[in-house]
Amino acid sequence: MKKTLLALSTFFLVSIAFSQSSFHRLYGEYSPDYANDVVELPDSGFLVTGTSGSFNIGHADAFLLRTDKFGNRLWSIPYGGIENDGANALEYIENFGVYMSGRTTSPYGDFDAWITFLNDQGDVLWEKTYPGPHWEEITKSTLTQDSGLVVCVKRFGTGTLDFDYSLMRLDAVGDTVWSIETSEPGDEEVTNIVTYQDSMILVSSNHWDEVAMRYYGFIELLQGDGSVVWSDTIGDAPGSFFLNGFIVSNDTLFGVGGYKLDDTSTFNRMRHVRNLSLQENGEIQTLVSNSGGDLYDEVIVPVPNTTYKYSSLHFFDPTIGTPPHHEFFIGLNSNLLDPISVTAYSATYGEDRLNNAIPTQDGGAIFVGYQSITAGNPDISLVKLGPNFDYPTLSQTPLSLPLVGQDELDISSLVSVYPNPSNSQLIIDAPTDVFDRYSLVNLEGKELLSGKISSTNTLVSVDVISSGMYLLQLFKEDKYRGTKQVIVQ
Repeated sequence: MKKTLLALSTFFLVSIAFSQSSFHRLYGEYSPDYANDVVELPDSGFLVTGTSGSFNIGHADAFLLRTDKFGNRLWSIPYGGIENDGANALEYIENFGVYMSGRTTSPYGDFDAWITFLNDQGDVLWEKTYPGPHWEEITKSTLTQDSGLVVCVKRFGTGTLDFDYSLMRLDAVGDTVWSIETSEPGDEEVTNIVTYQDSMILVSSNHWDEVAMRYYGFIELLQGDGSVVWSDTIGDAPGSFFLNGFIVSNDTLFGVGGYKLDDTSTFNRMRHVRNLSLQENGEIQTLVSNSGGDLYDEVIVPVPNTTYKYSSLHFFDPTIGTPPHHEFFIGLNSNLLDPISVTAYSATYGEDRLNNAIPTQDGGAIFVGYQSITAGNPDISLVKLGPNFDYPTLSQTPLSLPLVGQDELDISSLVSVYPNPSNSQLIIDAPTDVFDRYSLVNLEGKELLSGKISSTNTLVSVDVISSGMYLLQLFKEDKYRGTKQVIVQ
């Protein structure tokens, strides 16, 4: 009886410890792959969207990647035609559907803003394009009370020398309710858009000041009909200011970005804080990077149930590497955005960047973007931070899993792994005509053990690794076929 209670207690404690996790996953294949947005599902798994060249070599597709809560691929589906398509924004409503927004060139040959409405298995329920006289794509979106969207449409290319944008409100079937165009000399771009107090909309953007010859950030609060409640220019000192992202917590807006004193200066970090209940300007805090390169914040996300914030920092140092490296850092910040520590950073060969992040149900957060393991060939990057400021170690040589090119098997009836939990050896009972190799990785994606499956009872010694939960990944001719979870005591 005591042994039974001990076993149950051990399993319960391990389950609790690993029901909330951190991990680092890369997905890629043959061509550049980028992750641009992510949503969490009720089962704590994730949907990730972006642009991939791996499904349609030589061209780009929008894609939807579904993972479990540990970041393991369940399936991935491409969308679009034979030319250049991509997705930038994702919205999910439980028991309703998924909005995937971006661009398509399939109908007319030019970029057109494009929305695809899907179920949570990736099946297309409807899709619409929004053709215009220029090249257009949807870059940001937010949900409205009526299950519709407000989207930012970026305009560029044919017929215009500058980047402009418009805001569109759409109903639940994608029909336009209203549209507001912004067109000024120089480039403008929307960097974030969120729903505020259910019916209002907060929009951050960056603009070019033709008189002062500098960029400035801009934040505005809109009513549901598109009318302006107030607006605030960010950056009233010499130099350019960029507002790259923001969150709202308890009626306080926390913004992050960067600033440059002049064209010859490097980027430094900029933080903006304002109380939304007052129509007055917020406060700007600037942080000198003390380095030879650029260092600025791009994405900010709250740490659930705390006053802390995570932000992703982008760093470029022209003195490091050939070509120079672009790296991302994930930093922990106080309530007033004072930096506390850097919790994770990338250190791979080429350009690394995080494009978006959300808080997760377990009290952590997930960031999505891309990393270049080899120059010119980025892979999708998922960085999951767990509760209690638990974060993964980002390897300099991370394992990249296939995004496409294989069908994952339902291995539950094909493979047995026992004893599980184990404190010495695992036995993999698997058919050798279906699997030829195994890899045991931790929840951060780091490979600890690997070997051949040469018989139906392959022995794996696990007494050399620490106690915890691990993922046993199975392959056939270097193609990933499935995963089993194992516990080492």
